[in-house]
Amino acid sequence: MKRDYLKELKEHLLNTEPSVFQQTAQGTIETILADEDTVKALLDLYRQNIDEYGSTPEGAYVDTVHTVLGIRLYLRP
Repeated sequence: MKRDYLKELKEHLLNTEPSVFQQTAQGTIETILADEDTVKALLDLYRQNIDEYGSTPEGAYVDTVHTVLGIRLYLRP
């Protein structure tokens, strides 16, 4: 079965506290998801973190959001 990176990424985004995204230029998760260039950048890096660097989906998400959107998130133990 082929992995659906976009679905995983969207689930992570939608499960993140909405106020976190107010730090971005876009301001809301809806605006972020509506911007094709931003979604492509998020998806490309998320996939690369998992496939090439062996990151967990959670670790890949944290790194991707920090790199693309400039938001520092932390994994909960």
